[in-house]
Amino acid sequence: MKKSILATLLAGLILVGIYSFTIVRPTPKKVAVKPKQAFACTAGVTGAHVISNDGWNVTIGWSGTGTVHHYDYGGYYKCSVPSINTTVTYGNQVTIPYQCGGGTLVIRAYCGDGSLGGYQTFVF
Repeated sequence: MKKSILATLLAGLILVGIYSFTIVRPTPKKVAVKPKQAFACTAGVTGAHVISNDGWNVTIGWSGTGTVHHYDYGGYYKCSVPSINTTVTYGNQVTIPYQCGGGTLVIRAYCGDGSLGGYQTFVF
């Protein structure tokens, strides 16, 4: 009786051992991720100037250099309240309310991949 129990336990142990080694799942192949191609963003802003100012609104224009995709601008007035909210534009001029006798506007240029190019700080 003892021999048959030991034989059964030994046979079961051998089967479990063999079974555990036969179900080895292959590891999934790792796909190499291609890094983004980095290039130098050549977008820039130059020549910011006041086009018109009627006392209520001021129109500011600038020139873009390099490969500009879009701009954003934002800043603050001399009295600092309210601020000029950051806004995206695809043109090269903006009209904003003229308050507090002027302010400071930062115009930033972006390339097509979203990277920041150059910027210009303009006091009006």
